[in-house]
Amino acid sequence: MAYGLGDTELFQSLYRSENFRNILVSMIGSSVIATDAQCFELSSDKQGFEWHYDSISFRYIRPRDPGYSLWIALDPVRRDSQGGGMAYMPESVFSGYANFQLSSLLSKEVSEGRSVYELSCKLKEVYKTPGFLTELFEKYKHQDDFDSGDALLFRKTTWHRSDVLLKGELKTRSAVTIRLLGSESRLDKDMLAGETESGGGLGLGLNWGRADQANYADRFTDIENGELIRNSQFSGFLVK
Repeated sequence: MAYGLGDTELFQSLYRSENFRNILVSMIGSSVIATDAQCFELSSDKQGFEWHYDSISFRYIRPRDPGYSLWIALDPVRRDSQGGGMAYMPESVFSGYANFQLSSLLSKEVSEGRSVYELSCKLKEVYKTPGFLTELFEKYKHQDDFDSGDALLFRKTTWHRSDVLLKGELKTRSAVTIRLLGSESRLDKDMLAGETESGGGLGLGLNWGRADQANYADRFTDIENGELIRNSQFSGFLVK
């Protein structure tokens, strides 16, 4: 896994590409801020992420602010042979929006002195993996085939997981994910603090421990709570 790719010249040139901007804005319907980008690699003995929504990647904006992930396959994915792609829940079936709202409420509780452990104990039975909800997710999940370069655009509220890469011709499967914010998104310092303390698990009833790794959100030292992200000199590229 590699972080911080969004600041590299390769990705900056992609953001400036007219084709990229036209396609992305037409699909989303508004301008967006390109933030971070990561590269993920799966192998048959390294299976990726369980069911989750993008709590850690978008923990610094308000629940109502739109966020998107553009997942780009760098290797072919065939769901009926080796797998290695992504399983996700259509938002029309089940959405993680309420989890962001819950995270916002619980983050305020954390700021008032309540422990992450105390709060997560009440929720972890609902969202644990495996558990009742994830059994339903497995029943109603959607999966796609991908050729190299194919992409999937989904909201921050989309529940998804890595698909297991089975042993076969493909030894590893690589993919890149680009994170995008609505251009009117605002900084939410309470949410940032709460989700940082829980490692992104607060709205799931999980405590993965404090996320100490450097994050895109750490750069916003020049704007106040509730201020537009794009007002920061450290904001990402505005795709419009």
